[in-house]
Amino acid sequence: MTLTLYGVTSDGTSVPIEVTDDGKLVIDATGNLWERDGTTLSPANDDDVVAVGELTDEGNGIVLNANGVLQQRRDSGSAYELFNGGSSNDDRTITLNTSGSANFAGDLKLGDWESFGTGLGSLIAGSGQINLNRVSNGTALQVASVGSPNPTIKLKADGSATFTGDVVIGSRSKTWLIRESNGVAMLIEQTRRGIREPRELGEPRELEKVRDLPNELDLVEAALNEVMSRLKMVPPAGWPVWDGQSEVTTDNDNA
Repeated sequence: MTLTLYGVTSDGTSVPIEVTDDGKLVIDATGNLWERDGTTLSPANDDDVVAVGELTDEGNGIVLNANGVLQQRRDSGSAYELFNGGSSNDDRTITLNTSGSANFAGDLKLGDWESFGTGLGSLIAGSGQINLNRVSNGTALQVASVGSPNPTIKLKADGSATFTGDVVIGSRSKTWLIRESNGVAMLIEQTRRGIREPRELGEPRELEKVRDLPNELDLVEAALNEVMSRLKMVPPAGWPVWDGQSEVTTDNDNA
């Protein structure tokens, strides 16, 4: 004997509930009763949607659409957790949080990465390493300031790098600033009054004054020319200058 009951939802919809002779419970809000065989519900349509809870502005829930889209709402905590080997916290390998963050117990591989030099892609290792494979002249890493479409730092796979600002390096327990002036690169030792001293975000950085060496050399050369001219050592009107090789004789030597 089959027993059919009818329930009424909060909006007045009549919902049939059927208990079959073998004790199966079948329910369908549309009036078409489903029969369950193990974990399979039939009849099944291509456009069926499975909903758990209420995915609305007020409620949390999950909707699995026939087109493969999984929709979920949860306002706090983790939305997805994957375990391996058990159900304790130590067995959790992947966590997707409602805040948009994610935790992975292992490495994260992107693209066709296989190993260094094999497969375009990247590997973000749990040990803290970021490994990248790019074509030889391709840019592997770019950094830009918010509001600017142009990158300020470029690191390429061929080992070259471009920096639009100053570069600070460490060597022999000291910190050095690389500055360019008139085509000449100089190393300037930094002090605590300079880059090493902490500063607020957006505060101008105090830099050591850079000497204009090419201009200073030009000034030295001009001063030497002036001195030589005053000493009348500029040929042909000046004094003969011994080059250290030729022998110089005097009238007394010829006497």
